[in-house]
Amino acid sequence: MIKKFLNAILGDTNNNSKESFSMYEIEFAHPNLKTLSQNLNLENYSRLNRLISDYGCKWDLTVEDLSYSITQEKFEELKLEDYDDFENVTINFNIYKSKELIVIIDNEVFNSYLESIPLQRFLEIINTFDSSFIIENEQDNFEIKIEKGDNINISNQTNFKNSILYPYNPDTFYFNNINKQTKSILDDYFLKLSQVFCFAYLFNFLEIKGDSIDFSITGKSLSKILCF
Repeated sequence: MIKKFLNAILGDTNNNSKESFSMYEIEFAHPNLKTLSQNLNLENYSRLNRLISDYGCKWDLTVEDLSYSITQEKFEELKLEDYDDFENVTINFNIYKSKELIVIIDNEVFNSYLESIPLQRFLEIINTFDSSFIIENEQDNFEIKIEKGDNINISNQTNFKNSILYPYNPDTFYFNNINKQTKSILDDYFLKLSQVFCFAYLFNFLEIKGDSIDFSITGKSLSKILCF
């Protein structure tokens, strides 16, 4: 697993990482570059490269203070003979995710990211992906496939204000028993999205705004539901 192997090479980086749909990032001051230099050998590099490349990702590791960098295409040894101070030098490690196969590397970090974005932003991100894409959770060993497209068919009596921007139906985001397969809160997000698009078929008016939806039903005034 990528996270476990990274910790073996870089040390404990749990409090220094960020993850989104597009990137996994680590930035921290390494306490002992001599140990890092020993761990960044060709054998470990090759194994890490295989683990990440299996998901169609690109990556790089840089130590800017030492003018050192490696990528999925280039390896060189980290030589410290010319440096006196090996402590607290900043390490930057980045994984650039594919838009066809989106891998979740760290549930806890990815969950924090999801909690920071509103419903509308979540849908905007989904819009940037290809018409068909897979989300794979490496820690939980599960995957889901999302099929996008102009597949919404709503009655003319319904006014879904975002229908052109978000042309989805409830089934797009419905995955049976996903909550039993992963510790990621993606299951909760997809369930809420499925419910929102159910509402689009039921209400006379619906508009997604930020973290909420504005809606109305025949004979009722405009109301608001906080979704996320």
